[in-house]
Amino acid sequence: ENSKTKHPQLFYEAKLYKLLQGG
Repeated sequence: ENSKTKHPQLFYEAKLYKLLQGG
């Protein structure tokens, strides 16, 4: 199963965190 479909919120938060870390 796709973790994106399983935990969409977690994936979204991880994306945001990565964006913040990237600057």
